[in-house]
Amino acid sequence: MNDKLKALTLSVVVLFSVISGGAGFVAAQSNAGNAAGNVSVTDYSVGNTTVDVGESVSVTATVENVGSSAANATVAFIVDNQTAETRNVSVGANATTNTTFQTSFGTPGPHTVAVNDLAPTTITVQTPPPQNGTITGTVVDDDTGLPIENATVAVGGPDVSATTDANGTYTLSGLLPGPYNVVASAEEYKPTFTTAVVRPDNTTTLDLELDELVEQTSNEAELLLDGAPNGLQSYNVTINIADEASGTHDQLRAHLLPPDTVQVLERTNTTLSFRVADLGETIGSFEEQRKLTSFEFTGPVEADELSLEIHGLVDDNGDPINQSRLSLELDLLFENPLPGAAADDPPLDPDDDGLFEDIDGDGEVDFTDAISLAFVDYDALSAEQQAALDFDGDGEVTFADAIELAFQV
Repeated sequence: MNDKLKALTLSVVVLFSVISGGAGFVAAQSNAGNAAGNVSVTDYSVGNTTVDVGESVSVTATVENVGSSAANATVAFIVDNQTAETRNVSVGANATTNTTFQTSFGTPGPHTVAVNDLAPTTITVQTPPPQNGTITGTVVDDDTGLPIENATVAVGGPDVSATTDANGTYTLSGLLPGPYNVVASAEEYKPTFTTAVVRPDNTTTLDLELDELVEQTSNEAELLLDGAPNGLQSYNVTINIADEASGTHDQLRAHLLPPDTVQVLERTNTTLSFRVADLGETIGSFEEQRKLTSFEFTGPVEADELSLEIHGLVDDNGDPINQSRLSLELDLLFENPLPGAAADDPPLDPDDDGLFEDIDGDGEVDFTDAISLAFVDYDALSAEQQAALDFDGDGEVTFADAIELAFQV
């Protein structure tokens, strides 16, 4: 082959190599384009569009790759128009994958969630209902410690109450969280008042003791407060008499309180409701038991005919005072056995005539009562007590009254 032919052949080979090399480079670029794939977020779903405050919300995004090679996609989770989280999600060729985000909301009201530039979804966030609680405990006799059956324990009024079983046990369920006034009562016992706090999804144990009722009658009842270390600012009182009781609320006398602090809210024959306020400078703090108010009735009533509701009992700092410090007692003419009498109980007035014929308080009027009266220390009696034992009507109590009582029985 001559030199010209060799040169021509070499030129053709070089040209072919250049052309082949160029074609290979274009093909490589095409393959590189396929490797990038075609990835996008096509949709998302929300687990629940109505949730409580603090409850988790799930948002699942669907990422699709329609390309022939694996590729990555950037997925942005948008909460209330702000990017909350960004993820780099890898998707295989011609494949679909999901990625799930979680969030929660601390305030009630409408909120939004979205993924990338897809339309947002509204989430309704509501305040969760409070979890109810329970008060449970026992009611026992203060002296013996024995359980009291059929005692009533009430909170917030008579509509929410429970009755104790043979073991003195009671349970008040389904109570909304918060403080409660608690009243326990039973036949032949004095009612007791206290407070308890119910916490969500919790049980509060409250054991109560009742004092046995002394079955005497009186025309006056007293509201007593066993100390107020931080003073006493105000309180509301409602006192009721059972319908069958003979007494009516015709008079109210306030002890330790100027008249302008008492506001009568309701007055009927069987109900008296009033508010006492602005006591800070009047009373101040005290540790001993004090009589707050006394109630006078036109006729005698028994303790089991009375009921009392107290609320708004606060000290000078505006803090509540525990209602266990409160007690409602009849201003009894005789609280103890007569001095000198061989008796275990104070005298009683069985016929409500104002004369206490049952001297030994055993529930019967007989000759032993006359004997008991004969040994009484007459000088130790108050003027009111002497009037209740003056059977001969001479204005004083002497041995002659014991003789008169003996003739009567």
